[in-house]
Amino acid sequence: MTTIAKQDKIIMKKSGAYHSVLDKDIVQTAGNFPLMQFKTKVKVNPKFLLKGDDMDIVDEAITYYKANVFYKNFDMSTCEADKLLVYLIFYIQSLLLQFNGHTKVECEKMAYSLAIENFALPGDGKFCLGGIVEPLKATEKEVVRQYMTAIRNETGLRLAQVVFKNDPKKCDKWWMCFNKRKFLNKTI
Repeated sequence: MTTIAKQDKIIMKKSGAYHSVLDKDIVQTAGNFPLMQFKTKVKVNPKFLLKGDDMDIVDEAITYYKANVFYKNFDMSTCEADKLLVYLIFYIQSLLLQFNGHTKVECEKMAYSLAIENFALPGDGKFCLGGIVEPLKATEKEVVRQYMTAIRNETGLRLAQVVFKNDPKKCDKWWMCFNKRKFLNKTI
């Protein structure tokens, strides 16, 4: 995970929550849900692959998770990338619940299983952002499903690296103390 450089701006609205600064990385929108570039070793459409060491949306979600998880309100009108940031925060929350009491290897396997399982797409009735995201066109669904699977997989792998940074057999207690918090009073 990369660190935030001093020149990077951190946007905070009146709510105090951290917002994304990565609108420039949006490659495509599907049903007004942003599909952004991110760094990954997972198989993904090349147009979504971010090269270099710059911060991406996955880094941003992991970095801001601890601060944002305390908020019951989040203004997503600041930028389009906030929709994906919020989704990834919900996903990190569900991963942390499963990581408790397991080793790094077990958690990486669980993260992969959770990434590829059947999940609600943006615009579906069970999608965690509900009416904020428009329904997808039939032509967009497969692209979005592949994208979401890849970004969920990458998020799980990077989160496991952070949570098990000090000891591959034991979760970091400073991450696990957040696993029962509910961001926006919701879960995936």
